[in-house]
Amino acid sequence: MTGNSLLTVARNCAIVMNSAQDPNPAHFAQSQWLAGFYTNDGKTIAALVHTEYHGQQVPGQCLAPAANANFYCWYNVIGYAQSTNGGQTFTESAAPRNYVAGLPYQFNKGLDGGPAGYNSPTGIVTNGRFYYAMINNWPYRAAPYGPCLIRTNNVFDPASWQGFDGRGFNVSFANPYVQTKISNPANYICSPVGNGALGEVQSLVYHPASGAYLTTQFTPDSRWGLPGLYLSASWDLISWSKPLLVMSTADIQAADPAGNWLYEYFSLLDPAASDRSFSTITNNPMIYYVRLDMNHSPYKRVLFRRPLTLTAK
Repeated sequence: MTGNSLLTVARNCAIVMNSAQDPNPAHFAQSQWLAGFYTNDGKTIAALVHTEYHGQQVPGQCLAPAANANFYCWYNVIGYAQSTNGGQTFTESAAPRNYVAGLPYQFNKGLDGGPAGYNSPTGIVTNGRFYYAMINNWPYRAAPYGPCLIRTNNVFDPASWQGFDGRGFNVSFANPYVQTKISNPANYICSPVGNGALGEVQSLVYHPASGAYLTTQFTPDSRWGLPGLYLSASWDLISWSKPLLVMSTADIQAADPAGNWLYEYFSLLDPAASDRSFSTITNNPMIYYVRLDMNHSPYKRVLFRRPLTLTAK
């Protein structure tokens, strides 16, 4: 969506980056979604890319039972793309130069279960000389479930991102198709932040008035109470507050007609953001989310936004 402000953007269906549908998992270029962005000048834009590889779509690349193929043969990494024309188009280098973060394991045709890999990067925030983002991880082999914090001092260098290991940013993300002999994979896996309190993080922003970072998390179950949208806060990006309910799924559904709805992709965005990347918010941001019609999956979707008021305690 493009326009002169966040409140006036309109749908623009021009393709800014195509998924290559490359059948080789070592190329990290099958199905891709631009996700986390950062720009200083509005012209050159760095983008973290959610990159999926689905072995069941490639002959001979999925040995899992058919009933499990969609998840067991799902292999994910975080890639990198860049725009030099204000976001009109994005390009990525060929592997391995498009690789930001992944597990130290090659794709295994679903034989170890799955899905596997880092996924769903948040937007990029900056603090001093470093840039930060959060990426999510499914439980797989030595990799624990939970959001991982990554940082770099050069947002335009995909190889410069490092992960937090519980003590510092000491994790370099090994590319298993380049470093083919990894004796201790655990050394290349980052530790979840938040002491296990966080679920899948869907967005990350900074609130300058309080000095707090905020994440959005949506849960369809009752792990924290009611199913719904939650916020967590942190002042150091490492320790996070217990998720606080913003609106329950029932609250969201109350404004919708009857239907088989799934709600996803909750993000805080503020028309009054102080930066071009919309990584900052005031006390009155908008919560954006998508309603998916599961009777017409996967593409019948509606984008919503609702005003939100934040109160620091």
